Formats: sequence, C-alpha cells, structure tokens
Amino acid sequence: MEAAGAGVETSTRAKQDGALRNAGLLISVVVPVLFWLSPLPIDAAAKHALAIALFMVLAWITEVIDQTVAGLIGCFLFWAVGVARPDVAFSGFASGTTWFLFGATLMGAMAS
Repeated sequence: MEAAGAGVETSTRAKQDGALRNAGLLISVVVPVLFWLSPLPIDAAAKHALAIALFMVLAWITEVIDQTVAGLIGCFLFWAVGVARPDVAFSGFASGTTWFLFGATLMGAMAS
C-alpha cells in the first residue's frame, strides 16, 4: 500500500515540476520579448541589449535551461541581432583563463 501512495506522490511532484518548468520557460521568453517591443524612449540597440540580458538573467533565475547554454544563447543573440560585433560578444572566450577553467572543470568531471 505504501508503495502505491509513494508512486502517486512522485507523479504529482513530477507534474508540479513540469508546470513550474513550463512557467519559467514562458516567463524567461515572454518578458524579454515584451521589453523588446515596448515603446521606451531609449536607443534601439540599448533596448535590444537589455532585452537579451533580461532573457539571460531570467533563464538563470528560473533554471529552465543550463546556465552555460543561456549564456551562450545570450552571446549569440548579441551577435545575431547586431547589438555587438562577434569579437566583442565572444571576447570572454578569447582569454586563456576561460579555457583553463573549462579544462579544469572537464578534468574534475572525469575524475568524479
């Protein structure tokens, strides 16, 4: 009997987690799009940059996608929309420190 009750509880929790994930995904996409389309009295490039940053922050807060993926999507959007040149948008990946930390993380993952 207890096993059946645990299965129902797990199923309910999975549905709630799925609903929260969908709500987080909706929030992290809709709010930046609304900001992008809003008639604010600022330069279009600045408004687009703020909308992309808003997407990244909301994606990080809601954890609907991995943080690294959200960051890479943001860098790509900065470049694809024309807010920043590719050498500026991806300048953080040109540093040797970034690749050192990436390699150290991979070695740690392999060790564990």
